[in-house]
Amino acid sequence: MSGNEMDETAQETSSQDDSCLNLGEDKNHSDILQSSTCPEQLAVQDLVVKVEGPIGASSQGFVDYPILVLVGAGIGVTPMISVLKELLVNPGKMERVFFYWTVRDRKAFEWFSKLMDDVYQQDQKHVLQVRHFLTSVKDDDRDIGAILLHHATRAKHRASNFDLILGQQTHHQVEVGRPDWAKELKSVQQEACDLGQQRCGIFLCGPERMAEGIAKVSKQYSTREFKFQFNKETF
Repeated sequence: MSGNEMDETAQETSSQDDSCLNLGEDKNHSDILQSSTCPEQLAVQDLVVKVEGPIGASSQGFVDYPILVLVGAGIGVTPMISVLKELLVNPGKMERVFFYWTVRDRKAFEWFSKLMDDVYQQDQKHVLQVRHFLTSVKDDDRDIGAILLHHATRAKHRASNFDLILGQQTHHQVEVGRPDWAKELKSVQQEACDLGQQRCGIFLCGPERMAEGIAKVSKQYSTREFKFQFNKETF
């Protein structure tokens, strides 16, 4: 090989090495992983993997409790209805389920009216207690209008299953105002104790403010003899 040929070969090799070394160093594409024909560029390098969590759904673990309180606020009712349907098909150790759904818009109840009717029909053992609350209507003991509305809707529903708020026949009456969680959880505790149970799982999908209120009450009513265990998914 002549001297000129050797110089040309050396220049080509140097040019290839430089192209390999400069691969991916484009200022505008410095974060893009590119392939290369150079073995050095294909070598396995350290890879950093970040994992967050564990993050579980608000409804995970419900099968572990014989007494359940399921709370859905607005569209947060969706996972809770899925839990209900699963429990009615595979009840396991379940003895009682208290289901609460709070909404601001009356029309929201129409979303799941047929589904809730199906749930009612499946509840052959009558383990399910359903409470629906329309929170945009105030429930004030000092307001004569609110008092009359409350008593009228309750009396009408008891007499004929007709809900004055929805304007239709329903299995579950819509109540006005917000749930009194101290009163509700005290009632749940009493019924659970009557059934010989010592703990209750509360599962919530709703706003943080609601979660804080329920968590506070659940701690207040938890004792050595009976425990509320609170699980949440907030939005």
